[in-house]
Amino acid sequence: MRYSLLFFLVMSSLSFCMADPKADWQKKRQKVQDTCQKNSKVDPKIVEDIKTNGQFHDPDKKVKDFFYCLEVYHEFIDLQGNLQLETVKKHLKAVGVSDEKINEVTKRCAIKDKVKDTSLMAVAYFQCYARHLPRDVLVI
Repeated sequence: MRYSLLFFLVMSSLSFCMADPKADWQKKRQKVQDTCQKNSKVDPKIVEDIKTNGQFHDPDKKVKDFFYCLEVYHEFIDLQGNLQLETVKKHLKAVGVSDEKINEVTKRCAIKDKVKDTSLMAVAYFQCYARHLPRDVLVI
């Protein structure tokens, strides 16, 4: 009995240590995308197009609300549209982005001129990060 318990504890520890942060991110990301797509009522075809192309122009209110929802839910921005840099850095590190790349992209994507439309800020952050990072670490 004691050995069975010890074996169980060792195996549980190993499986916990072997968890795949990138796979966990993919699952969480999809769940949040589904929720935000439903809440924003954005056209699923537009979402698929953004997933495929990564870039887009002149987002309408639904697209902006979709991105705002994604980024607030993941705590990458606050409700006022301010980037939560430490949360972003922690996420990028967890999914395997190098420190050098994280520093580079955070400098490039620092938006100096804020706009009143917080959902537009969410779109601007996504578009910048999408230009410099692999698709599988982004919110969509």
